[in-house]
Amino acid sequence: MKAIRFILLGALLLLFQSSRCFSADNELETLRGVLFKADATPTELPVSADPPTGDYTDLANGKISFRIDDGQIRQLARFRNELEPLIVERIGSDYCWMYLSAFLRYESAVPIIKKKLIGCESIYGWEGPDYSKIETWLVDAQYPYQMACINAIEYITHKPVGQSISLTKKERSDLIARAKKCRTKNIDKADFMRYCSAYWLLGKLKIPCKNAR
Repeated sequence: MKAIRFILLGALLLLFQSSRCFSADNELETLRGVLFKADATPTELPVSADPPTGDYTDLANGKISFRIDDGQIRQLARFRNELEPLIVERIGSDYCWMYLSAFLRYESAVPIIKKKLIGCESIYGWEGPDYSKIETWLVDAQYPYQMACINAIEYITHKPVGQSISLTKKERSDLIARAKKCRTKNIDKADFMRYCSAYWLLGKLKIPCKNAR
């Protein structure tokens, strides 16, 4: 009799475990469908991420604007490992995925975000400031896309960006070469934005650039 009870109990436990696994698989598949719709428009992505509007400052304060419900946010944490490769591989396509990688603290995302940061030479260039003055080109608000990358890296690593990433010899020399041209005499040149973005980024990374200006 004891042997039969033991067998029945084992069978029930196995059935319960199988049911839980089946339920988890269904939840994960449903969540994937919500997150990775092939025809999703920007407003349907799981996170709102448009750095020029100021979202990058929210990320610096640990705030992320989700477009999915609380239950799905909890599922993100539950299936963090399973979703990691799918989210990280999309970082280059939209800042949404970078923010989501930050929320889930994917260390595997840091090298990809670093590459995005180093390669970004954009400046916001809003109307109003006096662009004949070099100082106008060097404030953080002129670099919202880069600041979004920096804040994401710092969110993941809990360290300043200068301590979180390191530059290769080529990356460092390229940035310094551009930064040295960030001088008033070059302010009318077409590449001046590239020069100033390099100078600004070296400052954020705490890398000295002698005689740059």
